Amino acid sequence: MALLESRRAWSRARSGDRDGAARALDMARDALQNDSGSDPEPSWYSWIDHNELDIMTGRVWSVLREPAKATTPLVRALDGYPAHWARDRALYLSWLADACLDADDPESAIATADTALDLATTVASARPLIRIREVAQRCVGRGVTGGPGLLARARAARAPIPVAL
Repeated sequence: MALLESRRAWSRARSGDRDGAARALDMARDALQNDSGSDPEPSWYSWIDHNELDIMTGRVWSVLREPAKATTPLVRALDGYPAHWARDRALYLSWLADACLDADDPESAIATADTALDLATTVASARPLIRIREVAQRCVGRGVTGGPGLLARARAARAPIPVAL
């Protein structure tokens, strides 16, 4: 239930439904809290935990442009996120950079996006680079010092292609 409700929160946020997203996040947290562990868990959703729910919470509130609600769960989750999961860290840092930008903290937005970009160039996935380019474009649109440089670096960056697929 936690996984399903977290996904419902994401889709509600993407459609601009703040109240629906908030309700779904509450239901996801409740489901995680009330999990007795007695039912066998399918392997496809066993990864959902409080850390992953913090990531989704931060992403939801970032998309809804509510940085005060996005920043704390993202920072908390990223603090405990494994360093070797560079792709995911880069993605989640991009949402944190968005939240910093919405919180009128452009310096932190640029620094966070730069860190995300450094990580994104080490993984064979285009998705983090796409997200970072979106953040960089928002920085440019807001006239943030450092935004054009970030955008140029993000546009020039390429995901490494593995030798063997």
